[in-house]
Amino acid sequence: MNGLNSSSSSNPDDRVTVGSVAAGGRYDKLVGSFLGGKGKSNVPCVGISFGIERLFSIMEAKHAVENSPARLNATQVYVSSAQKGLLKARMKIIRLLWDAGFKAEMSFKANPKMLDQLQYCEGNSVPWIVIIGERELEQGVVKLREIATRTETVGYSR
Repeated sequence: MNGLNSSSSSNPDDRVTVGSVAAGGRYDKLVGSFLGGKGKSNVPCVGISFGIERLFSIMEAKHAVENSPARLNATQVYVSSAQKGLLKARMKIIRLLWDAGFKAEMSFKANPKMLDQLQYCEGNSVPWIVIIGERELEQGVVKLREIATRTETVGYSR
């Protein structure tokens, strides 16, 4: 593959080109040349190489054309706690999310700082964060915050 065609433009000059992204071939006599005449001189070999940086350039250009930011990971929901001592509660909630098919993660520190958890979500493009505290656990609810808009809703777990 050589480049990316922009779906919003038919002009070939708008195409992002990065050159070859993969190369390879047969190297049957190469291994034999390192053996120095000892043993088999015609060892069958193949090789392939991918240009990861070039592939990322294509992906970044594709996201720019589609006007969508590149996601750094697949996590949909981050489970956090606003207070200390809620590791088991976070683990219970993340298990429920995983069982429901959500891609969720959390800090495995016993008492992570709330600001660190929010900054992690912003820095890693995690769109939603579940926030729990003692009061939410007593009421059987969780707070769900959309990271981009910072809007919060309260959801019931019953």
